[in-house]
Amino acid sequence: MVLRLVPARAASAPLDPCTVLRVAGADHLLGGQTRARPAERRASTPGPTCALDRRDGSSAISLMLVAPPGGAAYIDTARGEAQASRRLKIEDEPALGAGAFSGASGWTIDVVALKRGTAMILKFEALGAERVEVRRFVQRVFDAL
Repeated sequence: MVLRLVPARAASAPLDPCTVLRVAGADHLLGGQTRARPAERRASTPGPTCALDRRDGSSAISLMLVAPPGGAAYIDTARGEAQASRRLKIEDEPALGAGAFSGASGWTIDVVALKRGTAMILKFEALGAERVEVRRFVQRVFDAL
């Protein structure tokens, strides 16, 4: 019997949220070239974050990743806060796994999902794309995790 040890994904380099957004097609979804918004790293930010703005400032997409072991707890907390808010319209997102959901309020949509212990918090601001295009983009981001 031969046993081959393979390093776990967690041992590899952490994902860069800007790269994930660009590879998933953020420029196309926003309808033009984008620029990365300077990162606002605060102690309250639980993981790496990237925000891409359309060059004319009319819309934006941001992605925050919370690595294991904090990802699952972050998802639970986010759902609790979303359910407590009367301004958010919450929808389950079963295609993204158990516990995944989206919340919409005005011109903002948040999509929250968990994959292999990593929480994905994807935020769309003033996005003019069709819902089906947004769902495809979300799936590409989720698949990249």
